[in-house]
Amino acid sequence: MLAQIIVLGSEILPGDVLKRYPSSPVAVAEDVDPNYPNSRTLRMADGTWYFCSPAQEYVVTRHVDPAPTTFGSVLVVGNTSTADALADLTAFACDVADRLRFPTVVATGRDYDPTQYEAVVLADGWSETFESAALGCEATLADMCTFWADDVYEYPVNTTCGHCGEDDPEAAPVRSVDGWTTSVCPGCVAAARREALPGVLVAA
Repeated sequence: MLAQIIVLGSEILPGDVLKRYPSSPVAVAEDVDPNYPNSRTLRMADGTWYFCSPAQEYVVTRHVDPAPTTFGSVLVVGNTSTADALADLTAFACDVADRLRFPTVVATGRDYDPTQYEAVVLADGWSETFESAALGCEATLADMCTFWADDVYEYPVNTTCGHCGEDDPEAAPVRSVDGWTTSVCPGCVAAARREALPGVLVAA
């Protein structure tokens, strides 16, 4: 899959497409010359040359591996019949990721298999639409680990970074393509802006 990410000039790879130079991908990313440490030469596929600063951030489009399987994630089921309802459910899924310490996926239709997730959380209003009601019933009939909305708030707010493991009161979930990551500290979020993390929207 393609993802738009932020990397340092020293981290640009062959195949990357620079936002500043979208007409051609990088063919060869040469090593930084010690005699010219503030400049790195990129040879583009169209034969042109581009000089970047190794320490400067650049927005690039890069091929990354698909997101991992849903095992290890929690499916959050609720009313998505309107834009406001979807926004409320998405915000609630952030609380779920923070308190249960699992990445969350927001169910936006019927095309989900609850048995492929670690657990299912039924948000307020889950029985008000056919899609969410069907998923909720499927989860309960399959004897899944199922939480009601109120159950989530019995767990404390998480202050442990899910990446580095350090305690940080500013740790919070990061928005992903279909839900939220576990809570991550600001330092790890800043580092992630320079890495290709599948599905994580760090360049918005």
